[in-house]
Amino acid sequence: MKECLSSWAKDGVLVRFSIRKGEERIAFVIGLLEEGTLIHHATSYDAGYYKLSPGKVLTYLIIQWMKQMGLNKLDFGEGAEDYKFAYANKTYPLGRAFISSRANYPYIVNTHFIKLKRTQLQNNPRLRKLYHEALWPVRRKVKSFFHSLFSLIFF
Repeated sequence: MKECLSSWAKDGVLVRFSIRKGEERIAFVIGLLEEGTLIHHATSYDAGYYKLSPGKVLTYLIIQWMKQMGLNKLDFGEGAEDYKFAYANKTYPLGRAFISSRANYPYIVNTHFIKLKRTQLQNNPRLRKLYHEALWPVRRKVKSFFHSLFSLIFF
């Protein structure tokens, strides 16, 4: 990741935003610039400040910065997080091709989750809530288990 960030910085496409309280960073966004668009690459905030909505505050500040810079599109990327639907006025289809052997179960399960997110969660807030509160945590545990299992077997 560090090499990617360095390369993007050299290419002049990397932008970083953060909110700090003293020396403590409580929210950040790493973005990439591409033809009038700011692409959210990574974002996070300190959960201890969730009542203050640091992600919303930072997004508001980013939008103000984009206006000053003449950027007209904020691309949140793939995913069904609620904040993406709160700000977006349009969604674009994302094209992907998945190729795998039939025995690569973790990959196959992951592609089905990606398809679910793309096709079902976008327009169904109740299903989106179920996904974030129940399915996503289980998916992460299953994915971690398979990665551990395969690393023990093959490495």
